Amino acid sequence: LPISDENVKKNSETQVEQLARALSDLLSMTPHLPLHLHCQSDNCFREAKNQFVACFMMLLVALKIFRSTSQGFLRKSHSHEDVDQVFGQLSRLLQGKSVFTANAMVDLLNNVTKRSGTSTMTEPQILKSTCFAYKLDEVTRWKDFVTQAGVSIKGMRHVHYLRFCERKDMGSDILDNVSEIEEYKSGDRHPEDIFLITKRWLADTQMSRVICVMPAGVAKQLRTGHYLPNGQADRRKISDPVKKNILRYVPKNHRAGTLNSDATTYLLKWVQGILPKHPRPASYPILGYR
Repeated sequence: LPISDENVKKNSETQVEQLARALSDLLSMTPHLPLHLHCQSDNCFREAKNQFVACFMMLLVALKIFRSTSQGFLRKSHSHEDVDQVFGQLSRLLQGKSVFTANAMVDLLNNVTKRSGTSTMTEPQILKSTCFAYKLDEVTRWKDFVTQAGVSIKGMRHVHYLRFCERKDMGSDILDNVSEIEEYKSGDRHPEDIFLITKRWLADTQMSRVICVMPAGVAKQLRTGHYLPNGQADRRKISDPVKKNILRYVPKNHRAGTLNSDATTYLLKWVQGILPKHPRPASYPILGYR
């Protein structure tokens, strides 16, 4: 669970950053990952439903990190989704508790969701849950990394499911339920050509499109000559009215006793740009896994 300051962008690069960190952490716990990766999210273009996250999922296949990847985009009013239920339990556990800094929120989330064998905590917790909250301050420039794939994916408005896999892994569930296979514009067919498969809705059996988006030769070149992500993405600029209001009212509220010292220090350092930041990882081990 990443916790970030207000001006950390909630865009596609932040989504890829969270995914790369989660997969790298998972890799540190086990020597072998599953063959398939599935990510499920809201039907939101700003965050996960865009060509940058899709290209990252495609690169995970092209680099042979996973044999196939897929994304599912949920309809409106999906309150019974299992992930939503977990956040519902979290919100109940956090009721009545006060936090005054982002780091305090990280600690609180970890306390209400993790229980070690020697824990003596009496706080209610989510049954059999293990959650790792962390402060997300820096995001790598993932757009530079994904654009080296040389693929632009558009027309996702009416798509609620997409999958990337090699030609050899397209089974009867795909081949028997599509009217046309759209081949790459040039080159011979190869078992390791990478395809994009889309569906209108998650529950559909009929495929909307099956498109060859990367020939095997290009994927092989990427595996031998791709560059790793580098550089730091910018944060949003804190607007002048926000700066003015915080600098004006936070000290007054602190003197009046309605804002404690921790919250006061956090807000003032944040608005002045001097709040200590947790650095992003120096590398992402998931990108070296095959």
